[in-house]
Amino acid sequence: MMTMSTVEAAPVAVAGSGQGTTEERTAIHVRDGIPGFPEIRNWQLLVDSEIEPLMWFAAADRQEPRLLVLDPRFVVPDYGPRLGTSALAAVDAGPDEPLVVFGIVHVEPDGPATINLRAPLVICPRTMRGAQVILDRSDLSIRHPIEVGDRD
Repeated sequence: MMTMSTVEAAPVAVAGSGQGTTEERTAIHVRDGIPGFPEIRNWQLLVDSEIEPLMWFAAADRQEPRLLVLDPRFVVPDYGPRLGTSALAAVDAGPDEPLVVFGIVHVEPDGPATINLRAPLVICPRTMRGAQVILDRSDLSIRHPIEVGDRD
């Protein structure tokens, strides 16, 4: 039987970059890289107050790639994928450990923004290890539309 862990909210420790900027950086190690960028192991989660709640997941040692990410619960409030033992091992997490989950956001120049709910980026705050996990759930889309509402 496979052990499963339900993802819950957990804060990511974010260290300020200083120099009066609004960007904050957190180093994340991705042991096996992520699809499309298997050679990149060192990443940064960049929090920029100008685009919150969106954040950047960026290569630490080069200018590119920089991927937009978002907590999926901003789009699907009850989002809570169950992760198997291999996903937990990829981020060096225990079965009951709080994890942070982000969906990678895709923005078309003349189309809608979408979020990948089927292959989330999972981070263990204790180890600061991350992995993109491909979930075995056909009900989750890789291009789920992000509805942008009016904000007054």
